[in-house]
Amino acid sequence: SVKLTPDPVEPGKRAELILAVKNLAPSSNLRDVSVELQLMTIQQTGMMIDLPFAPVDSTNKKAISRILPGQTTEFRFSLITYPDAESKIYKVPVTITYYDDVGRQYQDTKIISINVNSEPDLYVIIEGTTIDKKTRTGDVIFDVVNQGVSDIKLLSVKLQKHTSFEIVSTSNIEYLGNIDSDDFKSARFRVNVENEVDEVIFPLTLTYRDALNNEFTENIQITHKLRDPMGNGKGNGTIIILLILVAVIIFWQYRRRQKRKRALKEED
Repeated sequence: SVKLTPDPVEPGKRAELILAVKNLAPSSNLRDVSVELQLMTIQQTGMMIDLPFAPVDSTNKKAISRILPGQTTEFRFSLITYPDAESKIYKVPVTITYYDDVGRQYQDTKIISINVNSEPDLYVIIEGTTIDKKTRTGDVIFDVVNQGVSDIKLLSVKLQKHTSFEIVSTSNIEYLGNIDSDDFKSARFRVNVENEVDEVIFPLTLTYRDALNNEFTENIQITHKLRDPMGNGKGNGTIIILLILVAVIIFWQYRRRQKRKRALKEED
């Protein structure tokens, strides 16, 4: 039997693998029993493949001198997963070698599986919008960012109804598909914000699957405060006015100095 803790194991994390071997013979002992994890496997092409696991504080091989009839012995392996391990199910060959009471050698290779995966980690921000306190109808663009170490797939974003706005897009669902780790995709919706509303609440539902096809549903609520129309323009206008005032003062001081110079020449 096989037990992995935790299961699945995250990339870059440690796990304990317990392989329990039972002697089913009614009277014969199993002698010089060894259990070896084959962390380097050979493909059909003949190439050696390095599985993304390494033993910690010990080797990939364990041994015991004897297993009595009907007895079960546990072989414990401490493993660490490579930080860049892809999230999927890995098949690991295990070779068991032993001798019977008369010294005959036996060898058997079994296949176990180790699941590598991590919890998805998504967040959503408003990348841009064309609505403000004056322009009540416009587009809102949401960026869905995958900040987890595993890829996600089959992602769809649904904009739920809310009293602060009305959805005027042809559909309130956008299908974004797959998002790799440390990447993002955008969903665009067109809405009409209700009058006298200065703060809009956008309820979103994200539906997707992780690398092992586990399904997830997340409900996210984003609050957006509407800006004054031409808010940046007001700031620019103030700067322009200040520049004009400074130019007028400089020109006035220049004219004043010129008048003084002419007056001094006339006195001479």
